[in-house]
Formats: sequence, C-alpha cells, structure tokens
Amino acid sequence: MSDPPSEESPYWHSDGQPHRVDLDKRRLLCFEIFNIFTANGALAREFEASDDSEDPSEPSISKLHHEFAEISALEKLLQLRMVLRTYDDIMSQSEHAQRYAVHVKATSGEDSIGHLDGGRLSLREACNKVIHAREVRPGYDSVERAWDGKDEIEKVWHLDGEIELTGTLNKKAWNATLYVRLFRSIGARALAHGRRYRDALRSPDGAQPIAPVFGTAS
Repeated sequence: MSDPPSEESPYWHSDGQPHRVDLDKRRLLCFEIFNIFTANGALAREFEASDDSEDPSEPSISKLHHEFAEISALEKLLQLRMVLRTYDDIMSQSEHAQRYAVHVKATSGEDSIGHLDGGRLSLREACNKVIHAREVRPGYDSVERAWDGKDEIEKVWHLDGEIELTGTLNKKAWNATLYVRLFRSIGARALAHGRRYRDALRSPDGAQPIAPVFGTAS
C-alpha cells in the first residue's frame, strides 16, 4: 500500500535550496565545445590537403558542419559560462568556501584564458563579460587551395579559437578577448574539482545530490 500524499506544501522542502547544478552534464558541455572547435579545424586542414581531383564544390558533411559550428559553439559556451558563475556562487557560500577559494586562486586562468582591455581576465570575470557582452565575434582563420582546371583559389574559413567581446560598464566601453580552448579546459577543471564536495551540492534535506558523483576525485 502506497504512502498517503503529504499534506505539507513542497515549498517548505526548498528552504535554503540553491540552483541545481549537474556537474557531469556541464562537463559534457566542455567536451562538446572541444569537439566543435577540433572538428572545425580538422575539416579545414582536410580541405587544404585534399587531392587535386576532388571537387571542393561537391556537397559534403563539412558544409553542414561549417553552417552550424559557430551557432552551436556560442550557444554551448553561453550555457557553460552561466553554470560556471552559478557554481562559483554556490561554492563560495558553502561550508567549503575557504578550500574552494584556494583552488580558485590557483586555477583562475587569469594569465592564460584571455585579456580585458589589455589586462588580465579571470575565469569568473570571463563568465561575466560573456553574459553582459553587447557584441560577440568569433575569430576566423583560413586555408587556401589551388585546383587543377580552375584559375581561382578556393578558400575555407575555420574558427581560430578566439572570441572578441565588447560591451559597456557604467557607460564605459570595454573590450575582451577569450581563448576558448583554455577557458574550456579551466572551466572543466573547476567543475571536476566540485565533485569533491558532494554535500555542498545537495538539496537542503540531503535526499538527492544536485550533481551526481562517479568515482573518487583525487
């Protein structure tokens, strides 16, 4: 016989409940972003090295990839940045805040993930700038190839791994450049580190973990 429905409102079970952050799903975002940028460059190099007898105008899966690569990458990057900011807020206010702060200081990425107005750009500030950017412009590079029987040079553009961001703060313009590969790598490291603190990411009553943990983090 099933238990009777509770007469208490579910509202009371959410007291102190943070946003639900599934760390493994968000780490999957890092994996997907990596795949998009890696495949984009690989397809360009494949074009550059292809045999003269191959017709570059022939429809192929590479054209489908280039059509959607930028759109998909930017959507996933925005999702990742929003969850990284939320995760940072949760951990910074948890009982593990002090240990988390030590980890953040050591892995902020401010010397490698990009720059803001010529200065440093930390992981958290990068997330802020992406969210508030008025203009988001991925950088591109190209490869060229001459083909037998054709006078013109064929060119294929591919994402170069940098994203330019512009916006305003207190009516003052700012400009930032983000290096996607390093941002993704440091973001994934931050999320993996969070698997140590399963209790900080639980619902208030401890019934279900907000983020599943597999194995043991070292």
